[in-house]
Amino acid sequence: MKAKWGKSLVWIVLCVLLMGNTQAQNDSIQEILDHYQTTGAIPSLFVLHHGSRTNQLFTSQEVEGLAKRLNGEFHGKDLQIYRSADGVRYQGDHQLSPSLKVAVRVVDDKPTETKKKPYVSLELRGTGTPDARLPQYRKQFQQICEAFGMTPSLHFSIQGEVDLKQASELKSLVQSTTKPFGATQVEEMKTEQTVSISYFIPRWGSGIVTQGGEMNLQVSARWNYQTNRAVLTMGTPIITIEY
Repeated sequence: MKAKWGKSLVWIVLCVLLMGNTQAQNDSIQEILDHYQTTGAIPSLFVLHHGSRTNQLFTSQEVEGLAKRLNGEFHGKDLQIYRSADGVRYQGDHQLSPSLKVAVRVVDDKPTETKKKPYVSLELRGTGTPDARLPQYRKQFQQICEAFGMTPSLHFSIQGEVDLKQASELKSLVQSTTKPFGATQVEEMKTEQTVSISYFIPRWGSGIVTQGGEMNLQVSARWNYQTNRAVLTMGTPIITIEY
């Protein structure tokens, strides 16, 4: 009886931790969305991405089955299979609208092993300003991960251009943009054309550990010499698109 109670207690604790982590990810994404609207930047691209290995071990045949089932979650019928010396990649792309698409990737990078944990990637990519479909697919990504025994690990990035007088003001732009978050700076990278600073916000929960410390927010500003404007990109826990 004690053993059963012990197992139940561990399961309850794990569920609470996962729910807390999911809620923190939701809050961070929503805060970035809300705040980005106040920066004066015109959104041109946003990406929501989950990427992790499965918690469960699969055979090669089961990996293919997993890929088909994940692809089916987005009503996809065509699943592309690419085989190489590095392994097998299953790929499904779904154009939801002219401005929004979903990509499903399952990678078996250990095809010779009997049992392995494949890498799963779910990506929602859109142009322009995110609408109500973003939180819908964010919720669907989380539900899919939980249903298939994976821990949701969501990354969100949004990018657009904002008016700025000159490239020398890039750092000031990043600092003024992040000031309302009450974030602590972790690392900084600066060139003549680009400034990228990582931060940590405790209320957003755990992030990614780097040489400078733990971070869960990254903001960059790059000078676009073609338009004479700044490209402002924000991401949590890190930016996962080119900036």
